[in-house]
Amino acid sequence: MKIKSDRTPSVMLAAVVAIVLGMAAYEIFFGSAGDSASLKVRIISMAVFATVLIVLTLMEVISFGRKLELNAEGCRISLGCFHRFYTWDQIQTRRVEKYFRHGFSMVDLHPYKGCLFLSSRRVKPKRSAAMQMYIHPWSSITIHAQQDPKKVKRMRNYSNIYEVDIPLLAGKLQEWGVQVEGLSDGSRIDLLK
Repeated sequence: MKIKSDRTPSVMLAAVVAIVLGMAAYEIFFGSAGDSASLKVRIISMAVFATVLIVLTLMEVISFGRKLELNAEGCRISLGCFHRFYTWDQIQTRRVEKYFRHGFSMVDLHPYKGCLFLSSRRVKPKRSAAMQMYIHPWSSITIHAQQDPKKVKRMRNYSNIYEVDIPLLAGKLQEWGVQVEGLSDGSRIDLLK
């Protein structure tokens, strides 16, 4: 079963790099005149800002640009020519998780109520699955229930983010003998709808 996101973060990465380079060029060539010490401080602060912005953008590209493939042996995470494969035994965290709504989120996953969360790490239930996927993109996977396009107005930021037909996936996982907390017994499948 192949799953991918419709988000196009590579366009965002190119835009951020262009903006950062433009800001740096402007600061260096047209910034306020001053002594060489203040120019060095401006260049260093610009470099720090640019590095942080590019790292955050790269995390977004990796988190939302991956392709996931689940099969009877395990799951494979791919991004371009980079691949990582985990057997089901290596995946230590397998559960249905509800998203907590709060005012600020680095990972905006509206309109999803929750996800099927898989990770090769042991992740405590109180930790955000969305944030784990963002911080550990090569070891954490979130899978969302397919949304009805009539109910959810697709916008650029609210695209398909690793959506799948959950009853179909639940049947496949059961067929493969994979136990998922909250999905195998059907008690929390409604969180994904």
